[in-house]
Amino acid sequence: MEKLSKILVNTLIDQFDISIAFALPGKAIMEILNTIENDGRIRVIYVSHEAQAINAATGYFLATGKIALTLATKGPGLTNTITALKSATMEKNPVISIFGYSSYAKGSAFQRLNNKPFLSLSSHYAADIQSPDDSLYLSKALHILQEKKGPVTLSISEEMQRRLIKVPLVMEKLQPKKIEAYRREEFIGGLKKSKLPCLIIGGGCKPINSQQRQLITSFIENNNIPVIFTYKAPELIQKTHPLHLGRTGLYPSNHQDFLKDIDTFISLGVSFSELLAAPLAPYINKAFHISVNNDPSFSPANINIDLLINADVLSFLKSMPEKIRAKTKLRKKNIRTSSVDIYSKIFKALNSYYKNEKVNYVTSVGYHQLRAYQELDVDPSSKRLISALDLGSIDHGFGASIGATYGTGKENIFITSEASFLISLGELATSPNPEKRYKIILFLDQQHLIINLNNSQDKTPFKGIDFKSILESFHFKTYNTSSI
Repeated sequence: MEKLSKILVNTLIDQFDISIAFALPGKAIMEILNTIENDGRIRVIYVSHEAQAINAATGYFLATGKIALTLATKGPGLTNTITALKSATMEKNPVISIFGYSSYAKGSAFQRLNNKPFLSLSSHYAADIQSPDDSLYLSKALHILQEKKGPVTLSISEEMQRRLIKVPLVMEKLQPKKIEAYRREEFIGGLKKSKLPCLIIGGGCKPINSQQRQLITSFIENNNIPVIFTYKAPELIQKTHPLHLGRTGLYPSNHQDFLKDIDTFISLGVSFSELLAAPLAPYINKAFHISVNNDPSFSPANINIDLLINADVLSFLKSMPEKIRAKTKLRKKNIRTSSVDIYSKIFKALNSYYKNEKVNYVTSVGYHQLRAYQELDVDPSSKRLISALDLGSIDHGFGASIGATYGTGKENIFITSEASFLISLGELATSPNPEKRYKIILFLDQQHLIINLNNSQDKTPFKGIDFKSILESFHFKTYNTSSI
């Protein structure tokens, strides 16, 4: 028999390859945290706010494809994470989050909270572990974590963390879904009949290796289908590729002269959030729409679907013939471009300066976020552009930047605006590690700063806030770029 905390830590390392944890300590979680520290195989990064632990874990996953662990204590330690957890749930970013709490039957009422209702509403799956009989829920939670469909949260009482148990945490291996033959034939038939199809690729179409990436690009090129990418999708072909129509949501009218003639839309792994649905709905609802999505609860509002195929996108494409439709000559795209402004100039400068360097770009939520997706030249084979896109949590940003840097070791460029930057100030105390490098592009109403860690100079006020004084305490150097 061993302590639950020891069995859990070994399971996370051996079966999920967990190697990093983002934590804010507290009494209710110390048994597991001490177990991790004594074991030594998981590196612990201590953050300044519980929400940023979740954001760091999602940034780590988006940059590496690996799951990270987060730890927080009871009461406000849990409630502080709710927005970040909900954001990760909506974007289906897997995280394993462990919260401690005091037994409802014992001890003081101080910071005591029934965790389950909060976590059930904000997580992909939540398990409440109060007694040895609940070990089965723990095994189920870890089984669901294998699916990588969102954050899995564990509430484990202080008593259970120390309890000796003899039930091993064993999970069955997930079996891939079988593709129904008649759906496959309907898909092929619909694509063959189309005179001018268009692909929409979303975040559910994320290849994890070069073979899967080649599978998707070959499908695009062999069938000569123009592609629109959502903001959550990997950019599988270069922006200069003749089949690349760009990303939707920023300039709704960019593609209208081309899209009005599309007779078949094929969406692969697209959730159709409001950002996407608004500009595309008028065109999709007039055409034949085939959607391949592995989320059984998928039911978008205001978007018609004529053929819904519930399957993993990559497995489905693998079942397709190499070539379905004959190549046809595409009418020249008439795509409008945005005017040149300070955003264009700064992103063009970044593209030029970092042309041959591998850096992570992390954005907070806002107009600068959409422009970054539209204008940054990001290598399609990389995971270099990280952001929050569904719930749009404004505090997502620097925490994700920290996670991405610890995951990849690359330099980080955090693109943000004043509100998100001020919310993230506490996490700047987490970042000054000599082996890590950060730069911040801060968009203000009238001023634009490039902020470089380790030095400081120049005063740049914004609405009465003296950013120079704030940044000096974190050893930043600032450059005013409004004259670019």
